Amino acid sequence: MSLQPQYGYTLEEYFALEQASEIRYEYWHGEVFAMSGASLTHVQIQINLITLLRSQLRGRPCRLFSSDMRLKVPSLPPTATLTCLLSAANQFLS
Repeated sequence: MSLQPQYGYTLEEYFALEQASEIRYEYWHGEVFAMSGASLTHVQIQINLITLLRSQLRGRPCRLFSSDMRLKVPSLPPTATLTCLLSAANQFLS
């Protein structure tokens, strides 16, 4: 049995990879994964969810983002992200 060495990427290395590539990647605890495109069903559900949430949030100090927004979150990448905290601005990685 062969064990391949594990390499842990830094956030800086991940950002450099993202900028140099046409492929979208996700970063998770030092590991980098190429992401596939979403299915038609997934995209339709995402649009419906965002549309519903957006209509309910009018006039409130909240921001809603699709999965294309890079955020620093302690979990796997979300389909949509909602933030109503003023201090959440430092969570953006873009």
